Amino acid sequence: MGQLITAQHTRRSRRGFTLIELLVVVSIIALLVAILLPSLVEARQTTLKVLCGTNLHQVGVSAFGYAQENQENLPTFFRSSTSFTTYWMAYPGKGLVSLGLLTKSKYTMTPDIFYCPWKERLEDEALRYDSPDNPWGSDKFRTAFPSRLLYSDQAETKIVPANKIIGWRVGDYANKVIYSDFVGTDGFKGGGIQINYIYAPHRGDGFNMLFGDGSVTWANPGKLTSNITNVGQPTITQAAFYKEMDTMR
Repeated sequence: MGQLITAQHTRRSRRGFTLIELLVVVSIIALLVAILLPSLVEARQTTLKVLCGTNLHQVGVSAFGYAQENQENLPTFFRSSTSFTTYWMAYPGKGLVSLGLLTKSKYTMTPDIFYCPWKERLEDEALRYDSPDNPWGSDKFRTAFPSRLLYSDQAETKIVPANKIIGWRVGDYANKVIYSDFVGTDGFKGGGIQINYIYAPHRGDGFNMLFGDGSVTWANPGKLTSNITNVGQPTITQAAFYKEMDTMR
């Protein structure tokens, strides 16, 4: 009798799962994935926002260190002809400009801080470290953290002119955005971008901003900064973006 029970138990043990049981298990797994996946994606996006803000903070630390040793002057303003191109670190005929000045000194030891991890995940993003349209260390390369387009000149606010190097003092911008990961365009190609594109950071959900007092703030797009396209905006529009950003904290 004992042998009969053992044989029946062995046959049941070897039977395995039925098709219905397998379908139930697969359905449960699919349901769990459907429930958890959005949360995992959101968590990853949040992490990338934080990491991008951390890099921007490190840029600020380096820039303020530069200012302390250069009569409170931040690393120069510069843009080319397009309004949002305050991201240049080196430019033909100008050499190292803006944040590029930090690469030839002790103020920073790695190029990683000049780029946003969110953009680094996009293979066709131009504002990545050493991308096809952005060869690091060449005579023409960019950061993912452009400087503001507006500067203060004897209590007057002016737009940074094209192809001209402008100095600026950190003390004039305590309550203003000095660098950010906001670009002012989404899906742009042209003006030297031949292979990849420039995208709005973080899927257009918002942007990180570094103020002159050293604080880094995340902001959701505002009335103006939510209306960006894949073309370069006129300088007056780009300037309006920064005026709005100055109030967003």
